[in-house]
Amino acid sequence: MAQEIGIVKIATGTVTAIAADGSKRILQVGDRVYSTDLLTTAVGSTVLIQFANGSFVDMGGNDSMLLSAAFQEQGESVQAGQNPQATGLSAEEIQAALLAGADPTVIAEATAAGAAAGAGGAAGAGNEGHVPVIVEYLNPVAPVTNGFDTTGPDVAFPLILQEVLILDPDQFVSALGNLPPNASNDSSNDNAPGSAVTLNVLGNDNDPDGTLNPASVQIVG
Repeated sequence: MAQEIGIVKIATGTVTAIAADGSKRILQVGDRVYSTDLLTTAVGSTVLIQFANGSFVDMGGNDSMLLSAAFQEQGESVQAGQNPQATGLSAEEIQAALLAGADPTVIAEATAAGAAAGAGGAAGAGNEGHVPVIVEYLNPVAPVTNGFDTTGPDVAFPLILQEVLILDPDQFVSALGNLPPNASNDSSNDNAPGSAVTLNVLGNDNDPDGTLNPASVQIVG
């Protein structure tokens, strides 16, 4: 019978546990996990498992992990933390060695080797696990307001009437003053001697200031 080794503390997305017999179950917070379980996560999913020894292990999305191996690794990590390795000579031992005439470089190398061994042992102990940061979007819905009441203007403006021209455009006098009329000579050369001659003296004349009203006509024979 499979041994129960932990409990699901956090689960987001789809996290599946595959038992030794091939059966599958979707994990939720509070579910138990067993040493023979193979955990798989879908894309964007996360899971945090707390083992019976108090250690944690977590998985990101699109990943898989055999719990027995993870549990063993976390157990070794806890044991290493309870029994730390020596990290080299103490300050008193180094001082005594120097007073006895020992080579300082040899003492420094020994101390560095001891510290490296301790660091290597801690690094090889395994992943201590961490709690993933989960930001939940609550999707709040609230009316959008400007924070204070607004009203329209209190001043009533009169209606703007259609523009009325004071002056008649046809009688508008140019700012340059009274301009001279444009008058052209009129002639007739095809009439027989003694016959009547008819001319339109205003047909080719105009007055820039208004209507042309000739006072006299000069005829040259």
